[in-house]
Amino acid sequence: MEKPDGQRETLWYRLPETGRHSVDDSADCFAVANIFGAMESGVDCVVHGRVSGVLLRNLSEFQAVWSSWFPELYKSVEIIADAEDGQTAMGAGESRGLGLDAAIAAYTGGIDSSYTVMRHSRKLCGRMTQPLKACLFVHGFDIPLADVEPFERVVKRLEKTLSGTGLELISMASNHKELYPRWDHTHIAGVASCLMLLSKSFDRALIGSTYTYNEVSMKWGSNPITDRLLSSHRIAILHDGAETGRGAKMAALRGWPEAYDDLRICWSAPNKDENCGTCGKCALTLLGFRFKKLPLPKSFPSGLSEARIESLEFDESHLNAAETLLRFALREPQQEPWVAALKKCVETNRKRLNSDGSGKGSFYGRVKRRLSRLSK
Repeated sequence: MEKPDGQRETLWYRLPETGRHSVDDSADCFAVANIFGAMESGVDCVVHGRVSGVLLRNLSEFQAVWSSWFPELYKSVEIIADAEDGQTAMGAGESRGLGLDAAIAAYTGGIDSSYTVMRHSRKLCGRMTQPLKACLFVHGFDIPLADVEPFERVVKRLEKTLSGTGLELISMASNHKELYPRWDHTHIAGVASCLMLLSKSFDRALIGSTYTYNEVSMKWGSNPITDRLLSSHRIAILHDGAETGRGAKMAALRGWPEAYDDLRICWSAPNKDENCGTCGKCALTLLGFRFKKLPLPKSFPSGLSEARIESLEFDESHLNAAETLLRFALREPQQEPWVAALKKCVETNRKRLNSDGSGKGSFYGRVKRRLSRLSK
């Protein structure tokens, strides 16, 4: 693709040569993959290929949402395709598809994606149940492209976890994250574009929710508002599980021991196929197990002592999650020692973030962000 400054970048996807799924021959996935880059540049985007008219309409609304949320970062632009197809009017999140009646789920072995896979493969969600046939795991997203052996080890672990479900595991690789590193926003474009490449075999794609409907952190890349707006007439992108909190998902996964004991949620471990047990994400997950009184999965090296909990250092997003967990824990009639330790941890971290100006709610934080926007 050619950027507004004339420089060229190559976005690529790679599937195993022995794979039995043919790749979609439209340019839908490229329109989706580049959407944040187009909005950030503020320049109209020309797609040399055939794009779903349904997708182009959805992308207009997708851009309207993101440019409203982050006007300092994104602007709505025109997406111009060489050719359009599938003009039949449909709602976002609907797909006429190819009569496939087959769904695929993005899958990493984490809590959210494992919960989605379990509840659909076991038909546990009533009318919302989708005919799940396969899972997709992408190299280059949570595991860097340079880490080939850890990725291969995770593929083997996921295949073992899925072995009793009858679901196929499809592996893919892409450099999307390297081109669009603002990953807290752009990850949805990367994941959805990979899923769209397989629309000749699947007419629905499930993406497990990170947050619930009643949480305020909706301005995360994957969310219930805008995920559906990446749907085309070939494949529907479905945001799944936002009615269920993370703790409830953990408890539910006890019914799938193979997935529970091999949960992999960490992005910070030196060995990318392991959980470090100490980063913010690992710490919050371990505290969640304590709160729900669940056993420690075998994939975690150890639990957290009260002293270690007190010394945890969180960034703003992890601290917000810790404060939410603390509010729930303080409502319990009998409070265990770890709750007092978490209270001290939260107070220390909130004071630190507000005093150094990095806290979102602090006066200095607000001034710092406003000055940063004005300087751009």
